[in-house]
Amino acid sequence: MSDLTLTLNLGNVAYFLIVFSAFLPSLAKYFYMSYRLIFGTLYPTYLSFKALKQKDDQECVRMIMYWTVYGIFTFLETFLDIFVGLWYVSLAFLFVCFYAV
Repeated sequence: MSDLTLTLNLGNVAYFLIVFSAFLPSLAKYFYMSYRLIFGTLYPTYLSFKALKQKDDQECVRMIMYWTVYGIFTFLETFLDIFVGLWYVSLAFLFVCFYAV
């Protein structure tokens, strides 16, 4: 029988929060705002700073592409959220972007 070990990393925390918010729909919107701030903005900002500090050109290009896609996403989300209000589609897209970083 194999041992089931649980490691604590950003991916596992993100999965836990998504599953947790599915069971508490009243808190889901607040979770989305927190997830977007932490995993969509703060962590990539740290990675961008680290790439600039290490003068890693390939990583800098990758982070510029991330911020470009994130900027377009934020722009579109602002207008689409008024009409559609599907925050969970936005959350799924952020999740995909996060794992691309």
